[in-house]
Amino acid sequence: MEADGIIIATGSKPASIPVLEVEEVGVIKGEEALELKELPRRVLIVSGGPMGIEFSILYRMLGSGVYLSKAGRVKVDKVILSVGRVPNTEGIGLREMGVKLNSKGTVIVDEFMRTNVGNVFAAGDVIGRYFLAYTAYAEGEVAAENATGNRVKVDYGNVPIAVFSYPEVASVGLIEEKARKLYETVRKGVYPFSANGRAISTGITDGFMKATNCVKDLIEALYIHPSSSEALKEAALTALGKPLHV
Repeated sequence: MEADGIIIATGSKPASIPVLEVEEVGVIKGEEALELKELPRRVLIVSGGPMGIEFSILYRMLGSGVYLSKAGRVKVDKVILSVGRVPNTEGIGLREMGVKLNSKGTVIVDEFMRTNVGNVFAAGDVIGRYFLAYTAYAEGEVAAENATGNRVKVDYGNVPIAVFSYPEVASVGLIEEKARKLYETVRKGVYPFSANGRAISTGITDGFMKATNCVKDLIEALYIHPSSSEALKEAALTALGKPLHV
């Protein structure tokens, strides 16, 4: 097969750990945890990241007893293994093409998503940067642009991170600690959902919204009302000492 430009976007698969392979009885990986026909009474989650928290919340809300990987000796019906992902780069001819991989098996690319082979680009989980669908989409767009002769880059400066727990946790941009290292003056505003109309109407008032530094842009933006997202503007107003509802 020949082409003027090639983009490698073969994704990733769940990782394993040597002492707990999926062939053992009762041990399943992430995707399989969403396909069970019966709800296990007790589940052990072996994980070190957001997916472990999300599975814990899911199974607890469904009624299972949930234990995390540091729970000691416990008797469970299922063990859910969610220890990250590894790129799908084996057996697809990359080494034969001369494409360089790092020690973890991810494709090495530059800021333009170009590999060491001039007309070969890569994007998404195979380059091992975020393992997130929306960053993979952005990287794919950049790879396609550059494969057709352009020179554009992905802006990783404001990648949103979300954990679908209860309450949910999300952030975008600089966290407060990093902002204080970079800027002499940092404005911070915290707004509780207990003061938000949308949150009150749904009965879910746990949590808060915090804004740092970018308060001017947040204040000038328009927000759909009523919604939980308008709490972001309230947090920005609080940072300026001008809260409306707290």
